[in-house]
Amino acid sequence: MALLEHHELNTLLQTAKDRFSSLYPILLCAAQTGMRQGELVGLQWGDIDFHGGFIEVRRGVVLRQVTTTKNHKIRRVDMSQHLQDVLKQLKEERQVEAMAEKKAMSPWVFLSPWGKRWDSRNLFRVWTRCLDAAGIRHVRFHDLRHTYASALAQQGAPPKYVQSQLGHSSIQITMDTYSHFFEKRSSEWVNRLDEQGEIGKTEGESATQAQPEAVSSEPPSAKCLK
Repeated sequence: MALLEHHELNTLLQTAKDRFSSLYPILLCAAQTGMRQGELVGLQWGDIDFHGGFIEVRRGVVLRQVTTTKNHKIRRVDMSQHLQDVLKQLKEERQVEAMAEKKAMSPWVFLSPWGKRWDSRNLFRVWTRCLDAAGIRHVRFHDLRHTYASALAQQGAPPKYVQSQLGHSSIQITMDTYSHFFEKRSSEWVNRLDEQGEIGKTEGESATQAQPEAVSSEPPSAKCLK
């Protein structure tokens, strides 16, 4: 697993936006949803709910064949506002192009520079060129998924949410893969106790010395039963 640093991801996305315009939308979606490559290639406009702000991941494309998702289930993936804006603009551009050419708009969201649905070979080729142009070490396209998941974990997202976004069949897969990020983040919670002041001291507690408790006449066993 290779993760892109924040500055590396920003540089990569900016390079794609400036020099590989067909690649930019699919890279942004990968970086901000964690969708698998085949799921991105298989995404259709009808799967995007701009009103609700989410994507329904319904299918994948493997070896140019349309198939189900990896776990054979449909899932909802939340979109950031920026991603929504980019995809809305892309859809509007496609609609204008289709009207100008007097033909139906392609149902596929992400198209290659040749106007066809991406396939793994062409995507790999353009992805590699973009990495070189950005001066980024060669990582796999799939590592965008890991980068997304680790970012969520480090920002404090619950493991269950990360699981649902990634489409893992069980929470165990999520924890086995990203447990070190969750553990690193979880250790920060105990330090927040210091922000509440001295441990054991409640707000408004008197500064005078605490008085000894009155001695009870009840036997210890009676106290424990209360």
